Amino acid sequence: QSRGLGSSAAAAVAGVAAANGLAGFPLDDAQVVQLSSAFEGHPDNAAASVLGNAVVSWTEIPVDGRTHPQYKAVSIPVHPSIRAFALVPAFHASTEAVRRVLPSDVTHVDARFNVSRCAVMTVALQHHPELLWEGTRDRLHQPYRADVLPVTAEWVNRLRNKGYAAYLSGAGPTCMVLTTGDGVDEKSLQDARDAGLRVMELPVAGPVAVTVH
Repeated sequence: QSRGLGSSAAAAVAGVAAANGLAGFPLDDAQVVQLSSAFEGHPDNAAASVLGNAVVSWTEIPVDGRTHPQYKAVSIPVHPSIRAFALVPAFHASTEAVRRVLPSDVTHVDARFNVSRCAVMTVALQHHPELLWEGTRDRLHQPYRADVLPVTAEWVNRLRNKGYAAYLSGAGPTCMVLTTGDGVDEKSLQDARDAGLRVMELPVAGPVAVTVH
């Protein structure tokens, strides 16, 4: 919890999914995404917990200003060779506190850079995992958060300098690494453990499932 791994959204999805099961499953996936996303005000983490795999999500803002936002998402398959490793520091990060270091305005150059990398990342996840390093480059939030998350920044930079697609997970402080083949080399993982980080290999999960007994 409080490590940038989407635990609050997962908890919201668990509650909505359990209630849906107890009620006889009257809600479809889109409605579960809507209800669980409303708890956070954005659909990215909640939609991932509902739909599984990777997701593309967005918010439709009503023009009349009276109706509630509509949270939308679609699941996209993840290339079977991709593996995910989380390097989790032994301290919490407040999403609100870390968000306060972000600037209110960004340059057009930086915005254009990130839009292009979003497109690269979508292709990398599905078909071209060799592009993961390029797809995880960022100019909109990680540089600003580096000063308040120095441990995370150190590990992101250390792993990226070795060619790994490492990045700040959510608001942090977890450092996430996407890789293929043999994964992250054992020396790097042991160095992380020695530094007090918890190392976990995370599976690419499927959609939320409710088992009724």
